[in-house]
Amino acid sequence: MIRLVSATVVAPWKVRVRFNDGVEAVLDLEGKLQGPVFEPLADAAFFADVNVSEFGVLTWPNGADLAPEFVLWETRRLDPGLQEAFRAWGYLEDETGMSAALL
Repeated sequence: MIRLVSATVVAPWKVRVRFNDGVEAVLDLEGKLQGPVFEPLADAAFFADVNVSEFGVLTWPNGADLAPEFVLWETRRLDPGLQEAFRAWGYLEDETGMSAALL
């Protein structure tokens, strides 16, 4: 099970994350966070108050969170070893053109 183990803001709306498999990557969220729960994150100071929960999820004080699967997709979507997992999570379409999340 993929989890985040650390997160450090390195620039406005960019977070260096480390996964429990040891891989580190920079997550660029500029312009990608939409909806009422993410509105406070438009403030760079508030965005910088990101933490990793005990469940390996990115969280902010207002209750906004990002699942580790989404973070993995955003940072490692081209990794050939992860394509099956991305398909199972609904981030990629299967051979029928449907995402697994919709099946």
